[in-house]
Amino acid sequence: MKILALLAATLATVPAINGAPLFTIDDLGSLGGTQMSGMAINQSGAVAGYGRDVFGNLSAFSSTGSPTDLTPAWASLAQASGINGAGQVAGQTFANGHWQAKLWSNGTAQVIGGLGGPDSYATA
Repeated sequence: MKILALLAATLATVPAINGAPLFTIDDLGSLGGTQMSGMAINQSGAVAGYGRDVFGNLSAFSSTGSPTDLTPAWASLAQASGINGAGQVAGQTFANGHWQAKLWSNGTAQVIGGLGGPDSYATA
């Protein structure tokens, strides 16, 4: 009994920890398909990643609320892997049988280039 009383007295003196949550979980929504994968998040909470569109194609997205499809009309597939504090997104598009590294800025894809091979990838 003395042990239980000591334990109760000790617990009564420990202050409650009432800090803010360390993280929250938000639903990213979808691009019309069944899969979404967030690959990176910046300090502002913007997310970049990829998901399936309504036709099942792999599409790059960025999101500060609902996802925005970044896949250019001329690309059959796209993936996003990184996002910086300015909201620029790094990833790649697939067209004409090859992957090509891209940097999306304000929704516009720019070619990053590669090291001479047929494929290139951007991850961050």
